[in-house]
Amino acid sequence: MSRGLGTRIRTALAGTVLAALAIIIAPERAIAMGGAPCEDPFLFSSAAVNAVVLPFRNSGPDHGGQLSEAGASLATLMQLEVLMSLIKYQSVGAVVLRENEREGCDAVKVLKSLNGQIVPGHGLILIWGRLYEQEDQVYVQTYARFLRGKHSEEFEFGLTGNNDNLYTFKAPLPTTSLAFAPRRLSYDDIEQIKVEFREATLVRPSPDPDADGEVLHQDPDLPFAYTVTRVHDGWMYVNERNGIQEGWIRARNESAWPLRRKMPELALIDAIAGYLRLRAGEAQGVPSAPSATAANVRRAIEMYREYSGEEESAIAEATASVLQGLVILESAPSLESAIEEASKEFSRAAEQAPSDTLVRNLAAMSPIIRYARINDNPKHAQEAVQMLLTALSLDPDNTQALINLETLYDYLRQRPSDSPAFAPSELERRWEQVKTIRLNID
Repeated sequence: MSRGLGTRIRTALAGTVLAALAIIIAPERAIAMGGAPCEDPFLFSSAAVNAVVLPFRNSGPDHGGQLSEAGASLATLMQLEVLMSLIKYQSVGAVVLRENEREGCDAVKVLKSLNGQIVPGHGLILIWGRLYEQEDQVYVQTYARFLRGKHSEEFEFGLTGNNDNLYTFKAPLPTTSLAFAPRRLSYDDIEQIKVEFREATLVRPSPDPDADGEVLHQDPDLPFAYTVTRVHDGWMYVNERNGIQEGWIRARNESAWPLRRKMPELALIDAIAGYLRLRAGEAQGVPSAPSATAANVRRAIEMYREYSGEEESAIAEATASVLQGLVILESAPSLESAIEEASKEFSRAAEQAPSDTLVRNLAAMSPIIRYARINDNPKHAQEAVQMLLTALSLDPDNTQALINLETLYDYLRQRPSDSPAFAPSELERRWEQVKTIRLNID
């Protein structure tokens, strides 16, 4: 299929699917699922958050093609699980990609192709992975990348000084790319993946596993899409865009093979989707419900922490804590009302990834807010300074931490206090020193 033809099909497809959704349910609740070849991926443009799942590739010996087949099946099961998890956030879409025999499915190429399709402010989660055999054991490792169109992922707030100047502090997320710990699977698990795939891709007239079903219509060479109009106890009612097929598919079967327990990263991906959904906010007319979203993110992170085990990477665990803290702040009526709870999560992140300078830079935001907006306690200003200095000792090239330290010193210079954090002469000396370093870097 030519690139031009694929683009025309994709555009018509997304428009048809989501226009139909507007008739069935309110546009801000739009839910859709689809698939496409890896060389011609698409997004649902009206969805505030899209999740795109690539085939899980076999990266070693593949006895009889078992792992390659399981990798493709696993991608579809993950698509359904992710979509089932995301439904509660509303205005979501999930796409599974298929690779052909000529060319593999490369995450970098797919992301490059999708970058131009992301609506500004809307979110994308790209999920891929690998299956491999080591010492007669099978392992699956998941990777994820998340972003928003035309927006950087950072926490930012401003303080107005007594001189009416605005002092802005910024803290980028420690990462938006995650490599999760490998999970061990048995060959029974591999077989169960294929069984669950066959079950999940049957369309039935009722949400009953004993009801006869027909195979979900999927053209291997063209994009396809379904709207989701109803959900019931792990089942989704889907309508094919051209009316070819409709009925119930079983998206989640906890009684048979609990995918979320085998692969707890799915719970963190759920939380990432909630974070992106919250940040999408009012962008393109897709409002979210902050308190409900925050509660859902909290539950997802609790599940991730319960099942992830001690082998999980430090940065993945720290990212979960950071996202929890940011969602607390984003969903609260004011920074002051939420900073204590959020601060616990940021401190937890710093303990989980003590050598990560971006985590420490973010953790320093909490005492700054406490000092400036809550109690004027000098120990909070001193704590923030120490955190930023520690971040810079770990990475002297962390420009944002340096800028935040300079901004904090400057803010403290003009703020009168009965109990100053630093003597005026000492504060002036520190500010001049940091400013000189920053100017030399610029």
